[in-house]
Amino acid sequence: TNPCLQPAGTDFESEIPGEAATAIGNHAMPELTTEKSVLLTDLALCVNHYRLSTPGIYVCLHVPVVLDATTRIVPGLIAMVNHGRLKQCEPVENGFEGPPNLVLDVFEPDEVAEYEARRSAFERFGVTEYVAVDTSDSPQLNWNRHNGQSFEEAAPDRNGLMKSQALPGLWI
Repeated sequence: TNPCLQPAGTDFESEIPGEAATAIGNHAMPELTTEKSVLLTDLALCVNHYRLSTPGIYVCLHVPVVLDATTRIVPGLIAMVNHGRLKQCEPVENGFEGPPNLVLDVFEPDEVAEYEARRSAFERFGVTEYVAVDTSDSPQLNWNRHNGQSFEEAAPDRNGLMKSQALPGLWI
C-alpha cells in the first residue's frame, strides 16, 4: 500500500495505536487557504521533480507522521529516502513512523507559535531538514538543518540556491 494515498474521509486519529496519543497541529488533513495551497503546490512540484529523477524516494502531502507513542503531526509535505544509510522512517498503512528526511510546511505570518512548536518537535525527533515557508508578499524559506543535536539555520550558497543534505541533489 502506498502511504501517500489516503482515502477520503480517513479518520487518522483512529489509526494511531494507544488512545492517549496527542498531536501537534491537525489530526486530519487541514483545510488550506488558497494562498497556502498555491505555495505548497509550487514547492511540492519542485520536490516531486527531484523524486521523479531519484529512485527510492517518497514524497507525500498531508500524510500523518508518528514520531513516538504520543507525538503525531500532519505536515504539508514529507520526503523520505526509502533505502540505504539515509533511510530514517518507515512507511506504514496510513502514513509514516519515525522522522522523515525532509519536512516542508507553509505558514501564515501570524502562525509563529505553530511553526515553533512543529520545529521543536521535528528537531527533538531528528528530522534531517525542516523547511518552513511563510505566505508573505516575499515568501521566506526557513531552512532548518539538524547537526546531530539541534537545528541550525541553513543558508543559500553563493548562487542563492538551497542545497539539501537530507535529499542529496535537491536544490531549491
